[in-house]
Amino acid sequence: MQYITVYSILTDSARIPWIHLFSGLVIFPIFMYAVWRKGPRVMLWPLLGWGLVWNGITIPCSWHMQSAHVEAQNLLRSGQCQEVAGPIEQFAPMPYGGHAQESFFVKGVHFDYSDSNNSKPGYNKSESHGGVLHKGISVRLKYHKDSILQIEVPKVEDASVKQSH
Repeated sequence: MQYITVYSILTDSARIPWIHLFSGLVIFPIFMYAVWRKGPRVMLWPLLGWGLVWNGITIPCSWHMQSAHVEAQNLLRSGQCQEVAGPIEQFAPMPYGGHAQESFFVKGVHFDYSDSNNSKPGYNKSESHGGVLHKGISVRLKYHKDSILQIEVPKVEDASVKQSH
């Protein structure tokens, strides 16, 4: 059976919270400078504390997300990931409003993910937001731990292309 790849972490970018990094590394220093130059000096210490906490959380978390993404890409490239193929069973879709995990099984292997959870690398697009995984379809998944690294579906032959001899 031939498969086509419909998702691969190799063509996906890490879900880094760029707006948070930008806020802490660009906006915050500009704001600190403005307060230092013209604002009430009493605000400098609380602002500095807030900036250190903000960047102390955002920078390491972003670094971890990027590192985990690169590690997952390397695992897929090197073939050091698990593989399972079969129909999707016990599919529990995430509601359009979110706040739940979409989950399913393939040959007894459990998978779950959510659009709103960017803490792990790999596939996370729910069916309600245009995801490619649905109840009953056959898939071949390459995964590591609880991250889906690649999704393949069987190639469907187009009946109109068949040649008659």
